Amino acid sequence: ERELKGLVLFVTHWVLSSAGVFAAFKPLSILMRTSIQEIRTRGSKRKCGVNTFSFATNDGGLTFNRTLANLFPGGLDKGTGTALGLATNLGQGISVPAPRHNPNAMNQRWQFSVQRRLGSAHRLEARYVGNRTVRMPVPRNHGALDNRWLSNSPERDQQVIDNLSALVPNPFFGVSGVSGGIGNNRVIAKSELLRPFPQFASVTVPTSQGGSSYHALQVEFERRLAGGLTLQTNYTYAKTIDALSYLNPADPLPERVVADADRTHLWRMLVLYELPFGKGRRWGGGGGALADRLIGGWQIQAIPILQVGQPLVWPNVLFRGNIKDIEVDRQTPTRMFNPDAGFERVPARQLAANRRVFPTRLSGVRLPTETNLDFSLLKNTTITERFTLQFRAEAYNALNQRFNLNAILDPVNPGFGESTTANVPRAVQLGFRLIF
Repeated sequence: ERELKGLVLFVTHWVLSSAGVFAAFKPLSILMRTSIQEIRTRGSKRKCGVNTFSFATNDGGLTFNRTLANLFPGGLDKGTGTALGLATNLGQGISVPAPRHNPNAMNQRWQFSVQRRLGSAHRLEARYVGNRTVRMPVPRNHGALDNRWLSNSPERDQQVIDNLSALVPNPFFGVSGVSGGIGNNRVIAKSELLRPFPQFASVTVPTSQGGSSYHALQVEFERRLAGGLTLQTNYTYAKTIDALSYLNPADPLPERVVADADRTHLWRMLVLYELPFGKGRRWGGGGGALADRLIGGWQIQAIPILQVGQPLVWPNVLFRGNIKDIEVDRQTPTRMFNPDAGFERVPARQLAANRRVFPTRLSGVRLPTETNLDFSLLKNTTITERFTLQFRAEAYNALNQRFNLNAILDPVNPGFGESTTANVPRAVQLGFRLIF
């Protein structure tokens, strides 16, 4: 790790509080000794696990050869170690550790901030924060169907679909050592045999192609405890971009798209106020011990939050319109986005066996903005010098505000564009705590 920070500059009451760069490296190949090439030449590692599959039917449900009372009439498969060599785990999905030659992931962070004190109890700070991660490990299926077999047509290509889904005799059926659906079906889709490694369900190997970037303006205002009032509020304007998955399994590089955790705007506040009643306070200070126990020690706390919703995660849809028309000005439970912006809704015209181009997420099409207020009322009562009894009344989502948490994104679903899930309604809890 390397770190450089600590540049401080005083200009009247303004402070260049920090400016720094940080870099960290994450080894990907520690304790990983076997690469895909080694597996091809040497076979699998010792003491490898074996999965036993149970298929109730081999003819699409016409007949059944298993019962719930006996799912494994032939018993469980035994581990073979390295005896099978290259035939190990045929018919199953295999995962290979990261090759040793994979470069290490690297994370870089930089920050620049200015700060000013306003009086004796207030502080204002503005920061620019950047974060960039490269060479992140991303699982890649080397057994995926190559893009050259997929349709590049923007419309449904029935000829390609029929060609790839055509059932052909399965050359792996009945072959000793081949398990799973690959070895137990007499016929198999043509697309399965066109894959680079048709003898395996999948061949997953971590690559170092992933990346992520974060840029944010952060503004923070703080009032230290004065006059019984403590306040802290901050606002963040940010953008997070990820490249951590492939739009098509056989794409050469991950898709660079707005991140699932991206929140363009985020505002939070914490307010804690000690009511001015009781001993040592503005009012009721001379009422005696009994009066102090009744009216003293009260506190109120409020935590309001406002943040932009998450981007929606889109399936492989056929869209013919303008992407900017998908977003709506006012979201409702029955209209989270514009379903009439240009989506194909007819089931028989949906895309399949195509090279996808519609992005996974769109920055402007999100779940609704989340607004929430948590409110607490606390009462501290001193019993003895050692014991204090605290009463707490807490209301979560105190204003009982409703916002939707999902949207139906399947174009053939009659509820396309609607929401079926909302946040938790207001919850109130009362409690006592003995402090000693």
